[in-house]
Amino acid sequence: MTAYSPATADTDSMTSDFLSTGSESSCTVKGRHVSLIGDVGTKKVRNSLGGASRTAIVSDLLPLALHALSRSPEHQMTPLYVLQCNYEDEASGNDADLGQFLDQHAGESLVWMPVAANASLLINALRRALPVSGDSRLANMTMLYVGDVGVRQALQQLCQACGMTFCFQAAF
Repeated sequence: MTAYSPATADTDSMTSDFLSTGSESSCTVKGRHVSLIGDVGTKKVRNSLGGASRTAIVSDLLPLALHALSRSPEHQMTPLYVLQCNYEDEASGNDADLGQFLDQHAGESLVWMPVAANASLLINALRRALPVSGDSRLANMTMLYVGDVGVRQALQQLCQACGMTFCFQAAF
């Protein structure tokens, strides 16, 4: 049994660097390449959650994500992309940035984890950004969701519909 460990100095430092720049930060944590990408889904760089809350969300979820992936042999060394998504207005159409991220990394073997304060807006954005039917370019990607068990089934169905693997870790 693998013991869960809270945020390490590596993850705390990385999230601090990421949050201060507001765009992208990359490093290696426990042998895994991790990139934090900020403000996907917003045209303006802004923080609707507030600096302290945003830091806490990313810092709290990253160790859980690493723990979940460490238990999955097929994802042991796969790079992890953490996307900070701020969907304040679902009608804005800003979810095109999420689609652009997926297009940019099409065909790559990677794990991506959306982090959003509002799960409903995230699901709606994913419905608009992900292809309706299977897309072979996404077959090597895995979406990891760390969060509420209540949205697991909806996210899993979205991933299955577009041919992407889904991984889930509850966050209590």
